[in-house]
Amino acid sequence: MIDLHCFAFSDEEILYNGDTFPSETFSGQGKIGDITVSCIDPLSQVMFHLGYEHDENDVHDVLLLCAEFDIVIPDEYKQT
Repeated sequence: MIDLHCFAFSDEEILYNGDTFPSETFSGQGKIGDITVSCIDPLSQVMFHLGYEHDENDVHDVLLLCAEFDIVIPDEYKQT
């Protein structure tokens, strides 16, 4: 499954929904078909899922990212 979002880029930061993030956030690489694309690195993806009421899709995504990339499961996802 692919989850696409539109971001605004500058040399130092990325803007999304009024929030800014360091440009290093997009240090990951993925593929859409045969095309290699920049993407949010796995740890940042997990961090983006913190601090709000999550649903079953969020739980699925976070647990899969943690398992695939050997990331410690955040406390708020251990209780689900």
